[in-house]
Amino acid sequence: MKKWILILIIMPSIAHADGVCDGQDICVWDCAANTQSSCTATLDKTTNTLTLTGYGSIKSYPRPYNEERNFYYSEAPWYEYNSNVQTLTLDGNFTSIGNYTFAHLFSLKKVDLPETLQTIGLASFHDDKNLTDINIPDSVTSIGNYAFSYLGNTLTSIVVPDEATIGNNAFTSSNISSIYCAKEKEDYCKARLAASGWSEEKIGNALKTYQKNGNEYLYKGKFYQSAYDILSGDYIKKRIYTVDEAEKLSKPSGNTFKLRYK
Repeated sequence: MKKWILILIIMPSIAHADGVCDGQDICVWDCAANTQSSCTATLDKTTNTLTLTGYGSIKSYPRPYNEERNFYYSEAPWYEYNSNVQTLTLDGNFTSIGNYTFAHLFSLKKVDLPETLQTIGLASFHDDKNLTDINIPDSVTSIGNYAFSYLGNTLTSIVVPDEATIGNNAFTSSNISSIYCAKEKEDYCKARLAASGWSEEKIGNALKTYQKNGNEYLYKGKFYQSAYDILSGDYIKKRIYTVDEAEKLSKPSGNTFKLRYK
């Protein structure tokens, strides 16, 4: 008589769209905003990294109020595991981030956004109190209301792309000490920062301006490949001044001019 032995192979499980990943090292959710978009979010608890891959629009999520515990929270599936999210990477051709998508991620420190991104939605990074580094790519044309509101003291500098509009209260209650805007939009940036509750003194101390020059960005006599590179100081070349320009920007010293970058 033959005996059949059933061999059960147990494979490591990966949590999917229901958002249940307790006991798992890897969690996966769908995050596409519509049928014209594709978005898969993967949380790796071993590296504390949330990675989104795909294209198009990333989903918006409700932000209900918990009356019993007296606070707002996000219904994004990764919110439950926000202590595991320290790095966020959008790896794909995404064009927009939805409303409240990455709000209340209290452990989030670094964000890497794609060069295809155009829209940062309402309160997308609201209340991310440990955020220290985020690149807003030059492709962004809209920064939503409250997008970077109520951050902590860790994000000290941010660059606003030259074509970006700034929503109401986009930077309210955020202790950013340096914010870079295009020279031609200086007055606009001042007005939008004032609308975020910034005092005239704070705006005067924090606002820096750069100039768009073709596909390059000029700041203090140096050209950068992207506006974000201004923060790292990773310039591609220095500006060459004419004699007339040097005379206007410099102080005479004997028979020479000592050039000072503006």
